[in-house]
Amino acid sequence: MKIDLFVKDEAKTFKLGEKFGNLLSSPLIIYLKGDLGAGKTHFSKGIIKGLGIDEDVTSPTFTLINEYVKNDLNIYHLDLYRLDTVNQILDLGIEDFINDNSIILIEWSEKLGEYNLSDNIIMVDIFHKKEGRTFSISSNIKKYEPILKEIKSFVDTWD
Repeated sequence: MKIDLFVKDEAKTFKLGEKFGNLLSSPLIIYLKGDLGAGKTHFSKGIIKGLGIDEDVTSPTFTLINEYVKNDLNIYHLDLYRLDTVNQILDLGIEDFINDNSIILIEWSEKLGEYNLSDNIIMVDIFHKKEGRTFSISSNIKKYEPILKEIKSFVDTWD
């Protein structure tokens, strides 16, 4: 299933992420794609907030990985921008993060190429436009359809 959404500003991008985070459960990997400045990190901050993390969420651009913990949930936020090969990515130990108690957000996931980390994946493509952003959110996994439908309904109620 695939949904396309228009989001007009950063505040709505964060709000969309927060609502999305409220609906998620582990195990899950979220692939985030989009040009520089498209809103991947801002959306990720909203997701992490929606998952119940109240601490300051920063971009993992230079650290590559930020980890947040809420009860028994481990949230990993990765930024692959500075990496060039799948081997460099795998050297981070990313496969070790994948378990029943983890949600992994991967910015610049296109750097993985055709390498498949899991079957539990939701893809988010963000297209930056002058007047806002277009989100294309999809998954081939049936269990995520209710989440995508609820997100679509949520955005459809905006002004």
